[in-house]
Amino acid sequence: MKTRTFLSLLYILVHTSFIYAQVYTVYDIQYNPFIPGGPSPYVNQRLQVGGIVTGIGINAGAGGTRSFFIQDRDTSGYHGLFVRTNRTLTLAVGDSILIQGTVQESNNQTQLAVFTNDSVRVISSNVWSVVPCVVPIALLVNESTAEPYEGMFIGVPNVSVSAILPDGITISDGTHQINVKGYGSGGRWNQTYAVGDSFRWVKGNLRQISSNVYQLEPRSDSDFEVYGNNPPIITNVVQDPVQPLPNQRVTVRATITDEDGVVAVWMNRIVNNLPTDSIPIPLIENQQYEMTMGPWWWGTTVRYRILAKDALGAIASTAERTFTVNFPNNIVPIQFIIDNPDSLMNRTVQVEGVVVYIQGRTTSSGSMRTDAYLADTSSGIGLYISEAAGPANFPNLKRGYLVRMNATVSQYSGALQVSGAASMTAIDTGYGLRNPIRLRTGDYPLQRQLTRTGNPAYYASGSFVEVTGRIVSVDPNVGGGTNMLIDDGSGTMIIRIWDSMNLRKVRVASGDSLPLTQLVGRVFQIRGVASQYNNDFQMLAGYAEDFIEQDRSLGEAVSTFVEIPAKVLVPDWNEQVTIRYGAPSGSRIILRIFNMKGQLIATLIDKTSVGVGEFLWDGKDEYRRKLPLGTYLLQIQSNQNGTIKQAVAPIVIGTKL
Repeated sequence: MKTRTFLSLLYILVHTSFIYAQVYTVYDIQYNPFIPGGPSPYVNQRLQVGGIVTGIGINAGAGGTRSFFIQDRDTSGYHGLFVRTNRTLTLAVGDSILIQGTVQESNNQTQLAVFTNDSVRVISSNVWSVVPCVVPIALLVNESTAEPYEGMFIGVPNVSVSAILPDGITISDGTHQINVKGYGSGGRWNQTYAVGDSFRWVKGNLRQISSNVYQLEPRSDSDFEVYGNNPPIITNVVQDPVQPLPNQRVTVRATITDEDGVVAVWMNRIVNNLPTDSIPIPLIENQQYEMTMGPWWWGTTVRYRILAKDALGAIASTAERTFTVNFPNNIVPIQFIIDNPDSLMNRTVQVEGVVVYIQGRTTSSGSMRTDAYLADTSSGIGLYISEAAGPANFPNLKRGYLVRMNATVSQYSGALQVSGAASMTAIDTGYGLRNPIRLRTGDYPLQRQLTRTGNPAYYASGSFVEVTGRIVSVDPNVGGGTNMLIDDGSGTMIIRIWDSMNLRKVRVASGDSLPLTQLVGRVFQIRGVASQYNNDFQMLAGYAEDFIEQDRSLGEAVSTFVEIPAKVLVPDWNEQVTIRYGAPSGSRIILRIFNMKGQLIATLIDKTSVGVGEFLWDGKDEYRRKLPLGTYLLQIQSNQNGTIKQAVAPIVIGTKL
């Protein structure tokens, strides 16, 4: 009997303490008078809170944990609260309840945790017809303005569906958007909606998911109030160009119709994940709307939707469209890197070109390095490749290879450079050298231009160049190399030949090979790469085949001829054949290949002659296709002041003997 009496008294004490303990409002929990919008002033305290249920059974979680929302009667800010519990509760929207629980902060959201030793008691049932707080989406996309409405029952007016989610939708008012969750099995609503569907209202409890990310959680299908009329119809959406290049403007067109009349058309645009204000799209003619945007920098990603509103307020939206401003095949042009070194510094980009020069050298510390140069196949503009290992470590770094690489941009002592030859892949191992930039020895503005970059603090090297002139002097043993001075009558230019290139002799017109020091006074056409030393232009050369002796007078007529060595080309082995040709200096020359039926196969050269020259041909037509075995005709044609001359020689593509 004493035990039963004691338990009865204990129950009364606990029961009365629950009822008569201090009851906090939701506003007390949510509002921090010292840091408005900051964490609750009662974090980690176990309190008794009173409120009215505004949403129940939202987001069932692991372990049976469920959640609901309570609110003060006031519908201004800081009057809503998210409650978590593992209890099986029978609650209804509008119930007035007392809760004993612990105040917590999770994902920046203030909430009340109600677990083992806590209580939830219904004081009165259905005492308040919950009224939503009207909040535009613009206030819900930033934590500082959304915080007051956290946990509250709100209504968002005049919105449309902009995207479909696995468990909900995304709604937009034309400028901003928010996710609406809780659709389908286990959710609170089941009506299916499509992109473009418009609502007069979407209501629900506002829940914070993470920093600056909120979602709306409707309680049932009745929280969606659709317009009574059809939204506008948006068709024939065209983007031109579909794949924009850097610094290219983009035009978007659409046809928009509505039985009640279209009153507004606009674009909601996001550039590199940064939302922009809505952009009006003007009417250009009946039902046709058009706007132009951009241009943008390389790599910019643009997402956009077109929205339209009719005279009765219904809003339609297209699905989100996306494009990234890029170069074809994601290959960044070499000239673009040279023009924009600061923006690309320490970034890795994909480049493509032909390898024109490779030098392996030993540093003062005894380690091996590679200096190589990659030239654009059409312009000849080039880049310097610097690698902390010898050339043998890079199997695809071969002269004449057309390659692609992931190049990391950097600079060293003012030299713009890239690295990444280990990633280099060969696209065409028989591509060969072509399209050098023709230089005059005294054209100093062009020479400076070839080494100039978008930042005056850096200089560029690697453009594939060609010069024809008389060798004025040859100075060996100059800082680990040979300096050669060449002059075509317009001024002098330095040609630098590093000792590590092992170029000791070159072939002259007679067929003999002479040391470099014996070339003084002779006229040569020389190919190499543009570089710079002590702010002075110089051309790097180092291959004997790049030295082709010309007519010694630089002015006397050279007969028009074409010849090949006495051998056949083996296409399966990717061999190349040297075609030697000549024509009067200053004449226009065209070198072509025909089959025995007289059909044109390829045009190899079309330029102004500088005398005698050579061309490497790999047995492919102008579409880079290997030719079948057989005999072909080489034709050179020169035109000087209306006088046309030509020469023909046969060439055989056969099998290895």
